[in-house]
Amino acid sequence: MSENKIKIDKDESNNFFKKLFLLLIFFVILEGAVRKWFLQGYDVQIILLRDGLVLYSIFYGFNKRFFIKDWKEDILFMWTILVVVWSFLQFVINDFNPFITLIGIRNWVLYFWFSLLCFRCLGKKELDSILLILLYTIIPIGILVIYQHFMPAGHVINKQVGSTTAEGIFTVAFGVVRTSGTFTFTSGQVQYLAFLTPIIFYLMGGKYNNSISQISKIIILTLFFISIALSGSRGAIMNSGLMLLMFFLISLKLNKMKNILLHLFFGLIFIFFISYFFDNAIEVTKFRFQNASDADQIDNRIIGIIFGSSEIWSNFNLFGEGIGIRSKLSKIFVNTKFGNAENETARILYEGGLVGFLFILIKFIFSIIVLFKCYKISINTDDIFPFLYSVYMGQQLLMAQITGQVTTHAFTFLGLGILFIILNSYGYEESHLNIKDTRNNI
Repeated sequence: MSENKIKIDKDESNNFFKKLFLLLIFFVILEGAVRKWFLQGYDVQIILLRDGLVLYSIFYGFNKRFFIKDWKEDILFMWTILVVVWSFLQFVINDFNPFITLIGIRNWVLYFWFSLLCFRCLGKKELDSILLILLYTIIPIGILVIYQHFMPAGHVINKQVGSTTAEGIFTVAFGVVRTSGTFTFTSGQVQYLAFLTPIIFYLMGGKYNNSISQISKIIILTLFFISIALSGSRGAIMNSGLMLLMFFLISLKLNKMKNILLHLFFGLIFIFFISYFFDNAIEVTKFRFQNASDADQIDNRIIGIIFGSSEIWSNFNLFGEGIGIRSKLSKIFVNTKFGNAENETARILYEGGLVGFLFILIKFIFSIIVLFKCYKISINTDDIFPFLYSVYMGQQLLMAQITGQVTTHAFTFLGLGILFIILNSYGYEESHLNIKDTRNNI
């Protein structure tokens, strides 16, 4: 086969996988809308459909020989074997529903292969296209969020899965709804906003100036920050604040003072705009922060989320209860209470025992290495995005309920795929070479 023929086949395959990646993103964004407004009671079927798309993508990657014999595949293969064997032993000893084992393997293994596939078959050109499309998703979702905010809790637009009355709808305070966008619950909307945050700051840093008109850029930024303000989520607000700080610091390091001064000016104008038109949202959010600070110390809470509570470690079981048994999907098969495992570290330790501890250790080491690696890439390429995205993924891997909540799980591994593309494609630019196609031949 000629080189031209191989190149054409490869490009067609990579374009096809880019479409699969975008299809999965839109599936995650829209599946909540389908579940709460159109197909109530079909939650499992819709999630299985999404997992089927992931499985098809992985088989497609193997069929097109995107996966190669390399240390990355070797490590993931060993992790897969370890989780499968450990899960089977837990199933035999603890005698629980076998579907719990399948859920555990799904949560701890399956989507890792999809993320690695992104590394193998998508480059910077595809990444830029994907990020541009993601930016435009905030326009319809932002408009929907504003509508939800002004509608009463009992309105159909504020419907949430599992709540049949207005009293069951999650509110910030004083009857003001916590907006859920297209998702079944507010946590999905918060995850979507967190997923979009580093891309938004990438846009603020000057990316896509030649691809997006100024009016479109203003609309995207306005609707994004309005969505943050109307989320009623402390996590969303603190995450955007942290990302803003990181944006200023990396811009300062790269001598992009124009970015800092310009966005400080427009930021002040925007704060005035939000305060004037959405004053009730500001008031109830301030009330929520005050109420929460009276109930617990935020620093203690964050430490508990990342490292686990003393109770978790004092009751640590080397063998674990069963990988997957404390995820929300497992509630279909077993009545599990989440009181002692409401955060990711606790859940992983309860489920996996020694293997769970290894999982947490891997996440810590990976997050630290990637943060320094992406910082170096940003400095050498004069590009803020790698560093900003590594900050987001570090938070996500260490604090988000990845193995417990299906939407969080999906956004995390889609984000991990993007991070892998960054590490792969930007690495060549860092070496002062032209960014080229770093993917493998078919």
